[in-house]
Amino acid sequence: MSTESDSQDLGRVIDVGRAAIQQEYMIAERLDAKSRNLMTLAGSWFAVAQVVAGITLGAQDVRSGWLYAVAILAGLSGAFLASSLWQTSRVWSLKPEIDILPAALFEMEDRAKDPHSDLDVALVQHYASVLQTRRMNNEDRVFYLRRAERMWAFAVLFPLLEILVSLGGRLFG
Repeated sequence: MSTESDSQDLGRVIDVGRAAIQQEYMIAERLDAKSRNLMTLAGSWFAVAQVVAGITLGAQDVRSGWLYAVAILAGLSGAFLASSLWQTSRVWSLKPEIDILPAALFEMEDRAKDPHSDLDVALVQHYASVLQTRRMNNEDRVFYLRRAERMWAFAVLFPLLEILVSLGGRLFG
């Protein structure tokens, strides 16, 4: 009777392991989506700022100081955008995660056929290993997302400054 109860308990542990692994997968997907959305917004904003600055400065003669200031801000904007893109690419890049190898399936099959072997314990150990790898990978994703968010803030701020300086050049230059 105790063996049946232990087997049921281990079955529940295996179910918890599967659920935890699935949750880590969903977290990875959300981090990936967030990083891609940040880059979409920053890239679009950068493009809009370049068009607005170009139209604003191209409408009339503007002193070269204003043009240099806008060019420097555009360069800085592009650099922050590129830095943010580099960091976010590290969020959504593929990480080494091997859920199960074919050889491990054959080993589990052998354990399942052997009445003296404890397949459930092997499954728990396997799921614990997979979960540990996924958690470490998600911690890396969060680290790079935080770094990307800092660069993203500058990548969004500098195009705004670029637009303001180009408007200043049009009004005062």
